[in-house]
Amino acid sequence: MSSYVEQALYQPITGPCRATIRPDRAVIVGGMSAAGIKPTETAARLDRQLDVLKALADEENATLRLVERVRAARSPRSRARDQELEPYVVLQRIELETGLDADIDRLLERTLQTGLDRYGSTAGIEPRASGSQPLVVYRFSDLDGLLRTAHDQCRSSAIRTWCEAQAGGDARSCVATLEAPETHLTTEQFLLTSQPVTKASGTVEAVQVQWPWVGAHRIELGGDAELRFSGTITLRAGEAFR
Repeated sequence: MSSYVEQALYQPITGPCRATIRPDRAVIVGGMSAAGIKPTETAARLDRQLDVLKALADEENATLRLVERVRAARSPRSRARDQELEPYVVLQRIELETGLDADIDRLLERTLQTGLDRYGSTAGIEPRASGSQPLVVYRFSDLDGLLRTAHDQCRSSAIRTWCEAQAGGDARSCVATLEAPETHLTTEQFLLTSQPVTKASGTVEAVQVQWPWVGAHRIELGGDAELRFSGTITLRAGEAFR
């Protein structure tokens, strides 16, 4: 066994890592509401509004998702404060998704014209009295794939850098040996941290991701900024190669 390979078995290989990913989907988030005296009439009025939104989605080649429908009755106290409030209210939370090549501002304006009157991913029965939240959020259609590509690139870079330092002129053989499946070189730790960005909640903070990725892991941004990650990766040869 070559000395550099033997060294890799007992000392982890650690290297710096940089990766950049960018969202590719824009999603208008919010809700439509209707109020009335009778639940059936109120629901029918809301459904007519949704039909207009569905037609808009088809026209704009966008994907409309009906997230949930919420039905509520206003309390006598709230109606006493405002005599014009009708007793029954129904809310349909929606997501309207499109690609980044779409004219987002025009689509948003047209969506508002159809009757979108609750804003943000946490749209509630009543309008918010204060505060604000992103009305368009940005997502990744294949986040797991992007992160796995970043991991694989950082892994290869760490192996190559280590072999160039340890094996010199035999670096190519070193890389081939360590990347061979029978070496069982596994990721012991991999942590990436981005620059501060606006999240879908409206807060500004860095995004952190860690290997192994959780399948349900989700990054949702309040803007279309690319995520410029930096961090480290640590690799170690498995027991099967000893």
